[in-house]
Amino acid sequence: MRPEALTGRDLAAALVVVLVWGVNLVAMKFALRERRALRPAAHPACAPSGWNRPAERP
Repeated sequence: MRPEALTGRDLAAALVVVLVWGVNLVAMKFALRERRALRPAAHPACAPSGWNRPAERP
């Protein structure tokens, strides 16, 4: 066997890394979606300062 060839163990480890990354990505997407749903969108305490003031004219 050539030293640069990937073994079955290497391929299994790579597959585990990809699966863990994918599960983590999906979990973060769902967590962010739930958190966004719980946050009030137009509440002044959640918005940046001055978000609802009319623009000042020069």
